[in-house]
Amino acid sequence: MKQLSMRLTGNRPARYLATGCAAALTEYLVFMVLYYLLGIDVVVANVISFLASLITGFTLHKLWVFGDVAVKRKTVSQAIIYGAIAAINICISSISIYFFTRLGAPAFVVKLVLIFLVAGWNYLLFRRLVFKAE
Repeated sequence: MKQLSMRLTGNRPARYLATGCAAALTEYLVFMVLYYLLGIDVVVANVISFLASLITGFTLHKLWVFGDVAVKRKTVSQAIIYGAIAAINICISSISIYFFTRLGAPAFVVKLVLIFLVAGWNYLLFRRLVFKAE
């Protein structure tokens, strides 16, 4: 178990994966509660769950994955870039979930697929644009 812990904490891609799982779980659970339990519109539930994941993800990415505990000014600029990437992601995600659920695909399946697709391209964007080494 200790060896697994050392591999996880010493390996940036592994930390990204663990953080991504935490953010994805947050997003998925919030979506499921809002859409299936509370009956909120699929696109609204998608946006709210995405925002919950955004907060979880930014905090974990900054502090743990990329080990960036820099000054507040840098955090603000990183948050702006992170937010811009998130805005693009939420547009793509919302259009996709609207379109595919209207075609009859189950919302929970579409949401899972979108979470994995977004996580994949986000790693590259975050590493190169948001938390890049100085």
